[in-house]
Amino acid sequence: MNIFIATEKDIDKVSDLFNLYRIFYEQEDNYEACKKFITENFQNKRSEIFVLEKEGEFIGFVQLYTNYCPIALKSYKALSDLYIRAEHRGKGYALELMQHVIDYYKEKGMQRLTLETATDNIPGQNYTRNSVIKRRRTSLRTIEYLINNLKSILFWVLFYSFFS
Repeated sequence: MNIFIATEKDIDKVSDLFNLYRIFYEQEDNYEACKKFITENFQNKRSEIFVLEKEGEFIGFVQLYTNYCPIALKSYKALSDLYIRAEHRGKGYALELMQHVIDYYKEKGMQRLTLETATDNIPGQNYTRNSVIKRRRTSLRTIEYLINNLKSILFWVLFYSFFS
């Protein structure tokens, strides 16, 4: 098992995963549009994509975008996309990938991480009940997920979208 930050040489395999991710969210199968989007993200340095690879197969990914917190005067990452191939779910790979991302950005001194998911993605929301993340309701629109055992201001916020 290997987790790494994807580069342009990985565009085809990452685009395939991204297409499957979009299909999961009931979007049309469109590999070429996904490849164009991922390619533009790489070229414009809009996102970072961590890939989980097992025996040469890309089985999951996390895509993060950089945002900025004017109060803390620091950047933070927004985890926009998390996907594990259907045949590999339930094996702890999402947790392993998320923990890798948390550790990576904590070491980089990131102010925080945020996680967004669809309101009807119950498996994704249930995932947050694991031992890494503590849930705390902060308002009708947000639920804060505090990472256990971290001393920095590192947390997840689940934004419930009223636009989906």
